[in-house]
This record gives sequence, C-alpha cells and structure tokens, in this order.
Amino acid sequence: MLADAESPTPTRQPAPPKADSPARSVIALPLAQPLVRVEKPSKQTVPDPEDLKAQTILLIGSDRRWGLPGARSDTIILVRLNPANHTVGLLSVPRDLKVPIPGYGVDRINAAFEHGGEALLVKTLRDYLGVRIDHFIEVNFRGFQQVVNTLGGVLIPVDGRYYNHNDGSAAHNFADIDLQPGYQRLNATQALAYARFRHYDSDVYRAARQQLFLREVMREVFASKYQFLKLERILEVFAKATASDISSLHTIWTLTTTLHSTPTDHVTRAVVPGADSVEYGAYYYESSAPERQAALLRWYHPEWKVVVQDRTNTQLKQRPAAPAADRSLVPDGGQGLALIKPLPLGSAPRCAPTALPRGYAWGAQSPARAYTLAQHPAIAGWITAGSGHSVLLEETTWTSAPILNKPTRSLRRGGRSYDLWYESGALRQVAWRMGPTVAFLENTLRNELTSNQLLALAASCQRISG
Repeated sequence: MLADAESPTPTRQPAPPKADSPARSVIALPLAQPLVRVEKPSKQTVPDPEDLKAQTILLIGSDRRWGLPGARSDTIILVRLNPANHTVGLLSVPRDLKVPIPGYGVDRINAAFEHGGEALLVKTLRDYLGVRIDHFIEVNFRGFQQVVNTLGGVLIPVDGRYYNHNDGSAAHNFADIDLQPGYQRLNATQALAYARFRHYDSDVYRAARQQLFLREVMREVFASKYQFLKLERILEVFAKATASDISSLHTIWTLTTTLHSTPTDHVTRAVVPGADSVEYGAYYYESSAPERQAALLRWYHPEWKVVVQDRTNTQLKQRPAAPAADRSLVPDGGQGLALIKPLPLGSAPRCAPTALPRGYAWGAQSPARAYTLAQHPAIAGWITAGSGHSVLLEETTWTSAPILNKPTRSLRRGGRSYDLWYESGALRQVAWRMGPTVAFLENTLRNELTSNQLLALAASCQRISG
C-alpha cells in the first residue's frame, strides 16, 4: 500500500483546540498545505448528491521522507462519509491512471503528487473526476506501521497463499511476503506487504486489498472492546503518524462518529475502472468517461447497482432482492473432502465443498491447512481462478470472531440456515453453523462470484464428523 520511507516527523504543528473544546480532547492532525475548499471541479461527471453533511477525504499513501522533495503517491483513495444515511464510499484510483495534470501535461496520476504535493493532486482529481474534495490525509510507510502496531495487528481474511522471496532476480524483484491462507491477525510488516501486493495480478486488485484492509481496520478501531480512552489513544497515534489539513476537533469527531455508526455492509468499495495501455514503452491505466461515470454513481449511490454494458453506455438497475438457487457448479472429484478430512478441528465437525464454480480449482500451494486462531482450532482452504480471484473457506470454533458480527440478513435453504453479509450490492460473505463450528466463505477481492454461486458453493459443503 505504501512505499518505504523514513519516520514521519513533520515540522508542521497541530492547531490548538478551540476554546470551547474539552480540555482533554487534544487530538488534532498535523497541518499540511491548506485545501481551497471553495473551488469547484471544472466540470462534473455526475451531479453531486445534495448531502450537505457528506464529506470527501482524499487518503494518500506516499513514499514521502518528511522535508525531502520528490515523493510519489503509492495509494490514492477517495473516502466519502455520509452521516445522513450512515454510508462510507471507498473509491480507489490506480496510481498509473493516465490523466491531464494542470501545468504538466498528461502523465500518471501519482506524478501529480510528486510535482505539486497534496494541492496539485487534489486539483487533478477534482477536475478529472468532477468531484468535490473536502480534506486530505497523508500517511507514509512508517506511519502505517505505527497505526497497525497500536491496534495490536489487524484481523484479515487472507484469500490464498502469498509468497515471494526477493532474491534479486527479475521475476522476484519486489517486496518479500509470506502469508498462509486464512482469517488471521497480521502484524505491521505483514499488513504492509499484503496491502502493497500486486505483482501477480494488477493495481486494481491491490486497490481491492487496500479497501478490504481499511474495512477491517474500521472494524478493529470501532470494536465494542475499545472504550473511549483506547479510541483516543488510537486517534493520537494516527494524528502523529499522518499529515492533514484537518485541524478542527469538531470535524475530527464528526468523521469518527460517522465511521463508528456505519455498518460494514454500508461500506461501498469501487475502483476507477479501465484497461492497461502502453505508449512509447510507458505503461498506463486508461479509463473512459462512461466507466468513470459508473464508478462515481456506484460511489455516490450505494443503493443502486451500476452496470456498464460497454465503454460507451452506462445504466442503472435496481438491485435484486433474494438470490435464487444456482446449479452451475462442477463436482471437484472429491478433492475437497480429501484435503479437509485429515485436518483436525478438535472434536468439532468440519465440512468440505464437493463442487466448485467453473474455472476454479483448489490452490496449488497450501490448498488447506489447520492452525490456531485466537486460541481456537481453525481450518482454512482456498479455491482460485488466478491471483486476485480466490475464495476463502474458513472453519473454526471461534464463533464470536469479529468478522461474523452483524450480518446483513439471514436465509434458510436446504435445511441449513445461513447468515449473509452484503457489500456494494454483492454477497461478500456467507456463514453457517455446525454445532460448535462456524464455517464461512469469503468472496473474491472484488466479489466476483454471484450471490447464487457463493450460496451454491456453501450448499455443496459436505459435513465431516469430528
């Protein structure tokens, strides 16, 4: 997610709290270049919803070494917080996106930050996407790790086997990573490697990992176990680890309250869509106007499903209500049972899928494993159609795992009850109980399986006695 940098020790000082602020509320983010909030985009791609209390924050992950020139933005995410309907929209901008940069011509979007810092990046995004941006927050490598360390790590559903050892060869000349599949707590080093990983897929899937990571960080920060003093400590560390133009305590706590009151199924994840291109040996990511419009509509209106029929036509369709049964899975020849049956889960029952979606197979490395999760036995397995297109199967006796909190709805089918979690209109997760065991399936990074496919995969899971 972020490139290596020295520890952030900005010389900018936080603004003092307002006179009427509580004496103990001293959290403020270090000031950077002020944004000119009154400016409007030169043109609007879609009408700005009239949500006067909604705020759009530009989240920047940079390789900045404080006090040194030449930093580039490794991560660009627009975060839209709307307290009126308790929604949060995440719109990731691929760093190789080809855009016109005011005063510098056409280049990759991350060059805007290098040329003119936050102010030029804001202006470039504002004019290219046609959106209003209220504030920015910038964090670098060391700041990212400080925040994760303060949380005590972050629980992440790792969707497959991630491994690379940088031996200096061209094929492996990127950051080391060594993660096994499964729901697990990642430390700061592991979390950074996961959030920055893209070398076997693309920036689009890296953006999806970053969004998933932010979603789970929100879950950790606002978990019920955190009392006020703990939350205040987290915000203080976050303030020291970042630079921002937000100096008002009122704004900070308004944003915090909005995040805290937002269910995870009200978090919309989108990426500016497009395609890779090469010009004179340089690689770019290009997005058409209809594609950008569809992404912005999805970001602005989480209650709608946005469909791009082609690169010149965008339509809105109402989301379907309940998924119907799906019979398109293909038997896996007993491979799942052979992988899961030998793995222990104490005396608790287990289960294994007996059919897979077309084009999917069990992972080539560590397709299934047993391990300990929060002092509970656990089993993780994964099926995949390629890097970034993997589905995680998790089984554990930790029935109160945070990822299982607050399902969107429940469904009973074929004699089994399922809890369902939706995200951006797609079925993200399905879980069911087998006595002391809870099993759940996590959709791909971009929720590419349909609701019908994910439910059919769950229904194919055959129970194995303990």
